[in-house]
Amino acid sequence: MKAEDLARLFHTAYEKLAPDYGYKTREESAVDWDNVPDDNKKLMIATCEVILGGAPHLIDLRDYALQEAEKSYCPHCEKNVHMLAPRGMEIPSDTSPFFFLCSHCGVILESGVGEVAPPEER
Repeated sequence: MKAEDLARLFHTAYEKLAPDYGYKTREESAVDWDNVPDDNKKLMIATCEVILGGAPHLIDLRDYALQEAEKSYCPHCEKNVHMLAPRGMEIPSDTSPFFFLCSHCGVILESGVGEVAPPEER
């Protein structure tokens, strides 16, 4: 499967399922794939390239697992965050990067680096 095909499938399913989970997506991206803003589309395709292993200079997310980080909170909205860490890693180490993701406001933090993606504008 090509990265753009996966991104298109993901986008279509995400937009369809969002209301079932009480989530309202942004107006500018809640459109058919052909009308998704170019920057948003490029980001989704690049993300899918990483997932499919087509971007070797980036982290291969297939080696990572999303875990609850019960005692970690977002510095922006103070909600619980999830940790994206290498599979099988119970306590993050200094040798592999790991990330904290906030599903409430969209911030992404890399351990030891700090904020790598700011929260969505509210």
